[in-house]
This record gives sequence, structure tokens and C-alpha cells, in this order.
Amino acid sequence: MAQLALTPHFPTYQQACEFVRVVDGLPLVALHSMMSAIRQQMGTPQEQVDWTEPDTWISTRLGGQDADLARRIWTESHGIVNPRHVRGSLTFARRHELILVDAGGVCHKTPIGDAYIAGDLVTHQRIDGLEGVHRVLLLLSSRTSATSPELLSEWLDYLRGESSIYSETFARQSLWARLRYLVTCRLATRNGSYVITAEGREYMDTLKDGTDSADSDVARAAVSHNTRTQAKLKEALAEMNPFVFEELVGELLTAMGYQDVEVTAATGDKGVVSVWDFDPDYFAAHGNELSDC
Repeated sequence: MAQLALTPHFPTYQQACEFVRVVDGLPLVALHSMMSAIRQQMGTPQEQVDWTEPDTWISTRLGGQDADLARRIWTESHGIVNPRHVRGSLTFARRHELILVDAGGVCHKTPIGDAYIAGDLVTHQRIDGLEGVHRVLLLLSSRTSATSPELLSEWLDYLRGESSIYSETFARQSLWARLRYLVTCRLATRNGSYVITAEGREYMDTLKDGTDSADSDVARAAVSHNTRTQAKLKEALAEMNPFVFEELVGELLTAMGYQDVEVTAATGDKGVVSVWDFDPDYFAAHGNELSDC
């Protein structure tokens, strides 16, 4: 298996394609100049700068050739590539040789870049493998659905075993970016949680690596096991005494970080009647995870 080459600020498929198209023929020094001008206005965590509307900020924050290039990137990519966020696309394109820089410092789209844009299967298999996309898809395939926090532990174990990456922060960010990539490629969907699509399973079937094949068999077995377990759990909950169910929900709320959970006396309505206070410190520490659940 080839060494992982995870790109920080991993772009979506559409962003990578549009970036490669737009920078074809551009001097690399011009890109670096624009990126430097933007970086000088990044702000601080206390005083953040809004970069969501390039049509507004390009003319007010950039000037001269930097503004011209930013406007070209935004316009010619049809609003897909925000000039504020081109570093990831540039790293990705150069790392996988979608573009090459000639002796004069000019960027050129390569045959590999053309193949990637055209959706060539072999090209995507190679790049997706290097970027860890196959592993994220495999993790999804072993579940009926999953949130990013639910996948993080296994993803981090994979990174630590296959690369020199040990940072949980980087693992969390890189996992989210690859899940987003899968969604934009229609290999997964997201509606609260992530679910592998039929196209995603078909793509997995094209992977020829023996390890991937063996892992896929395990993943399919896990899906079957999880489905049976969920069915049994539903049956058990349906047959559970309502007041026992209230106690169970109370324990669940406590585990989620709620404080002073009180299951009130039985009222005959067979519903959960609980009173709690939420711990803001717990939310501050785990807010990102809760928002992705």
C-alpha cells in the first residue's frame, strides 16, 4: 500500500477541478502574491474576518493584480473556488501532479489533471487511496449511518498506523473534509448523519487491492450484524415497561452531560417526564461533536 499523502484543507472534487482549470497558464508567483495579501488580513480568533462573500471583500481588501486574480478565480470557477481558500487546492493539485510548474514558473494542467477532471476511474482510485478516502468510505460501509465523531476513533487509529499523523485535531479536520468530499462525489449522503450511497458501494467494488477487498467483506458482515442488533434493540424498547424506559432515558441524559437529571414519579401517561439542567462547560468542550450528531 502506498504511503498516505493527506492534503491539509482537502478540497472538494468540484473545487479541485475548477481550480485546475482556472490556474492553467497562470504564474505561480501571482498566486502566492494573492495568497500573501489575503493572509495579512486574516484577523484573530477575537476579531474574525468574514470571507464568505468574495464579490464584496475582493474590491475592499485587495488591490491591483491581487484583486484581478482573486476576481478571476471566483468568476471563472463559477463561484465554486473562494480565493480565500485556494491553499488546499494548490497543495492538492501539485501533490498529485494535476498541475506542473514549468521552468518559467507558470502552472500548466497535466494529462493527469485532465483525467481527474474527466472522472477517470484509475486516476481517482490512486488519488483517493493516497488521501485516505477509501478508508473513510470503508468505515461508512460498515454502518447503516454514522456521524463524524462516531468515526473519529477508528480514523485516528488508521492514521497512526499508516502515517506519522498523531494529532487528534488534524484527524478531526481531515475526516470532516473527506466526508464532505464523499458527499460532493455522491458516494455518500448527509442528513444529520452520513450514509454510503449505492454509487459509493459500486465504487468500493472497483477497488482491486486485496486488503480493501478483505476489509469490504468484514464491512458487509458488520452492516448485517448492526442491522440485526438495531432490530433487536427496537423490539426490546417496544416491550420495555414505560417507567423502566424513563429510568433508561434519565441515565442517557446524564451520560450526555446533563446535570441534576430527575425522573419524576410515575404519572400514568407512560411518557418520559424528566427535569434537568444543562452543563454549559460540557457543551463548550464537546459542542462540535454534539453539532455533528
